[in-house]
Amino acid sequence: MQIIDTNHDIGDLVFLITDPDQYPHLVTGYLVRNDGIRYALSIKGSETYHYDFEIISEKDIIKHLTQE
Repeated sequence: MQIIDTNHDIGDLVFLITDPDQYPHLVTGYLVRNDGIRYALSIKGSETYHYDFEIISEKDIIKHLTQE
């Protein structure tokens, strides 16, 4: 049996570093592949998959306040 170590748990609220609005996304699952783990993130009824380096645990206030 293999244990998968994740940085974010299912049920955590996280933010995407590329999202200028900094909307919270809910971690709803994991996609495990040879090249690593992708996190299933849900917002407004849709689910997308992202690598760990795209995800932050706290809202980027500066990005949110300086959006156009």
